[in-house]
Amino acid sequence: MKRVWIAAAAYAAVLLALGALHYWRAPLGFDEAHFYAPAVDYFAARLPHVPLDYPMPMPPLGLLIQGSLARLGASVAMLRALTTLAAVGIVCVTAALLAERDSWRAALLVVMSGCYPPLLANAFSLKHHEIAIVLMAVAYLCAQRGRRWTAVLILAAAAIIHQAAAAMAIALALRALLRRMPREMVLYGLSLVPLAALVLYWRGAVPPAFTAAAIGRPVQGLNPRAPLGLLVMAGVWIVPLLRVPWKRALTTTAIAVPFTAVWTYATRLMDRTATINDYLAGPVATLIAASHSYAFAIAAAALLAAFGATLFTTPRNDEIDELRVWTVAAAGPVVAMSVTYELYFAPFVTIAWLILRRSIVASRSRMMVAYELLVIAAAFAFLIAKA
Repeated sequence: MKRVWIAAAAYAAVLLALGALHYWRAPLGFDEAHFYAPAVDYFAARLPHVPLDYPMPMPPLGLLIQGSLARLGASVAMLRALTTLAAVGIVCVTAALLAERDSWRAALLVVMSGCYPPLLANAFSLKHHEIAIVLMAVAYLCAQRGRRWTAVLILAAAAIIHQAAAAMAIALALRALLRRMPREMVLYGLSLVPLAALVLYWRGAVPPAFTAAAIGRPVQGLNPRAPLGLLVMAGVWIVPLLRVPWKRALTTTAIAVPFTAVWTYATRLMDRTATINDYLAGPVATLIAASHSYAFAIAAAALLAAFGATLFTTPRNDEIDELRVWTVAAAGPVVAMSVTYELYFAPFVTIAWLILRRSIVASRSRMMVAYELLVIAAAFAFLIAKA
């Protein structure tokens, strides 16, 4: 058996064991208890009628799947196991992409692809992020292998599970546009038709019932913190994997940091005196906030965002060009979301790792290997800390 598939099997065994031993039967988290579980019950009670207006911010397909299973008698543990299987699916897609480059470096990337810390921490929950991301990854695999119509159909389904999946359709359409392939651009644009129909029906990005719910904040409009949060995530999880000359990285960071500092301060990205919906929330932000210094938090976030901007100044090659297109495309859906949770950047980070797979596997840098091991360790540490 190839090393990449051994790595995927080992990852699957660990997650399934953790789920069976504890996480699938753990008490419901806040979001699960207040949003996801009631929404699943809401759908289950109304089937076979499919409600299109309900008190949740995402499209209906994920809730329809969970509600159907619940109607058939599936327990919360079983529904959580579905999310875990989706997380395993992500590393399996990575293994498929790397099957021809089988090595211990490829095996390490396979494991890391399932270890974005906020995503792994929710791999045993009722949330839909893993399900949407595994479909995005499968669509990316299909597009790489020339199976465009299959990719379109999968992306259409993914986008009506979670709006963030629209980023993949946008990225593939942009790539076709840059390559002067208008038919392919239109083809990938078709995958957004079901989501666009829902947006027109809702007259907004989320169902009206969720907009009217007592959540204490508006849920429509653009989020000025989101692009900054995306750059912070790039600075932590992506740029360290790039083959970028360090002089260029330092120069880019030095030039960008005054702008990102003003942006961080003006948007109150790190102001934890506000509600959790109004600042960057997740393990990176929590680690920064441990200093208990607002000035330090602003400086740290600004530096990470400036460092993240290095992906736009890294010497060009096919991977870097694809990564830049993906970054621009990924910014769209997160800007449309009113909150800035690190979990919402999971599609951006996970797909970026897949895009960079060739250069990562080809690298023999000990620092990069150490970084990948650190990512894996941090993900499981965060998972244990949340237990």
